[in-house]
Formats: sequence, structure tokens, C-alpha cells
Amino acid sequence: MPRLPSVHVALLLLSFATCALAEDPAPKEIVPLVVGNRWEYRRTETDRRTGRTFPDETDKAAVHEKRVIGGKTWFRYTEFDDEFWVRSGPDGQSELRDFDEEGDPDPNSGAVFYRYPVAKVPLEYEVGGSKITVVATDRVVTTPAGRFTCYVYRLVEPGLVVEMSVAPGVGLVKHRFDLKDSNLVVAELVKFTPAKRTGSEKDE
Repeated sequence: MPRLPSVHVALLLLSFATCALAEDPAPKEIVPLVVGNRWEYRRTETDRRTGRTFPDETDKAAVHEKRVIGGKTWFRYTEFDDEFWVRSGPDGQSELRDFDEEGDPDPNSGAVFYRYPVAKVPLEYEVGGSKITVVATDRVVTTPAGRFTCYVYRLVEPGLVVEMSVAPGVGLVKHRFDLKDSNLVVAELVKFTPAKRTGSEKDE
């Protein structure tokens, strides 16, 4: 299940909106990037043409490795069936969008995918030719994993609406991929398992 229609066949990861526990102070990262972090989702798919609902399936996301690319630290992150190189910065989470002939990421192709923090909504911006709108920064979203306060990112293209609910400090908690004339796919967070961090990582 891709992030955006024009990004890696695109579903925005996630696929991947971003959410945070309402009582928590504002986390530094919209999606916590620590090698070993893992997310598990319940995916439900409905055929709009027939009304048929398919059996629930399990989707996963994880941070796999950390690498210096072009003098900056990036993380290899998989979400559902897609792979991304991402990093956190003062404007939010960026991802590398281009690769060379050997399949290595181009360090000059970074673009901010999740804008964070955002002072005022709606906020519209463009990533890879697709327009993303931050429609909320405080929407309460309930999933099998609990209740989260989320940033909500929406991508709209002809026949398609992708909505991502992301909780700062937790990551993607709900993903709606709505093909208006076809299927609706909804992924909801079931469990977030933080990596066991060493002392040196805690100080970073």
C-alpha cells in the first residue's frame, strides 16, 4: 500500500496523518526515527462497487538502519510495502525521492513530506508534483492501539483521497486510501513497539 499516487506508486504512508497523546508535550519528531522502532496495523479493505469487505490483514512499518548520506543522517524506513529514506528536521520529516542507477539515494533529492510543527491550518504545500494539505493539528483519532491527538495530512487527486493521521512522537496511526470508483483501504495502528535505546542514543 503506497504513500502517494505519484510517490512510489503512491499511497501516502502511509501510506503513511501523524498523531500524539493529547497530554504529552510536543515531541521533537512527528515520526520517531530510532532503529528498531516497529509499528503494526490492521488493514481493512472494502470494494465500493460491490460493498464487499475483505478479511482484515496485517500491515507493518519499521525503522531498519541509519546511514550518513551527503553528510546528513538518514534512516531506512519501510511502511506497508514501500521503502523510504527519511530524516527529521526543523520543518518536519523529509524523504529522499530520487535514486541513482545503482539504487542508492540521491542526497540532493530531499523534500519535506510531513510538515511539523504547523502553527496554522489549513497549510498547503507540494511534494513531487502532488499537493498535500495539513487539515488539522489536534484531531483525536481512536484505533486499536488507543486514543491519539493527531496531525492530519490530506492528498487529493482526481478519483483519489489519501488521508494520514499522524501522532507526533508516535507516528502514523491511521491511513485512509480512498479510490472513489474502486476500493477504500484503511490501516489503523494496533501496536507501536519502541526500540530499546542505548545510553548514547538517548543523548542524541
